[in-house]
Amino acid sequence: MLVTERETLIKGNTALNPQRTEEEIIIKKPVKEEKDNKEELLKRKLEKELRLKERATVLLTILFTFIMGFSVVFGYSRVYQLQQSYNESYNALLEMKKNNENLRIQLVKFNDEQLVRDKAVNTLNMIKPNEKSYIKVDFSKSYFEPDLDKANEEGKSFISSLLD
Repeated sequence: MLVTERETLIKGNTALNPQRTEEEIIIKKPVKEEKDNKEELLKRKLEKELRLKERATVLLTILFTFIMGFSVVFGYSRVYQLQQSYNESYNALLEMKKNNENLRIQLVKFNDEQLVRDKAVNTLNMIKPNEKSYIKVDFSKSYFEPDLDKANEEGKSFISSLLD
């Protein structure tokens, strides 16, 4: 390798004590005017604000979508509960109709007077009453003596009953 420029020539090990020329020490970054810096800062600030607005828009969209999805799922669950309640009520109604029909059939079956009489005599050991097996009581007469103490107390006033 041939070195043509002396300014960039490095002699020896530069790891511990690098030797640089004055030209290298000068900052190699181009010096920008303050106006350019201000314009660039404004540009960056505007870009940052735009990114923040975009992020806010995306987050609001995600939040809105989540809320709408949640409300749709909640609505479907409410409809499912109502449908399940309707089905339970409908099944209970069908069961009641079946029971009513069975009771009507039994009513028609036991409506026969001869069947009722046979069941009463044979199963329940009942007998048909005649004139000698029962007693008639006239409730229009009073068979008990009236309680005179209570009758007297009813005629007294409240104060006179307290004084006695």
